[in-house]
Amino acid sequence: METWGVRGRWPQHVLTAEPADEIGQERAVASFLKQGKPSLGVVAYDDQATVVILRVADNLGWRVPQDLSVVGMSTATAAAAPAAPAGAAGDAGGAL
Repeated sequence: METWGVRGRWPQHVLTAEPADEIGQERAVASFLKQGKPSLGVVAYDDQATVVILRVADNLGWRVPQDLSVVGMSTATAAAAPAAPAGAAGDAGGAL
């Protein structure tokens, strides 16, 4: 069995926003995604970060979930704000 390290997927990246606000988050996510390295996905620590990731990915032409999976770890109503492609969640959920 091939390990994460052998496949070049370890260590995992942890992005840090400077400054620690939405603008800093956008810069950190954009910088990471502009590297063009394929990722399995991104786990966001709250809904604001999830919205930022979705917005930046869309602006850079990344398709969610085809090119990048995004998981948010909170329950705030802000998660409903971004416009996701029709059926995106259904397509991913149907594959489970």
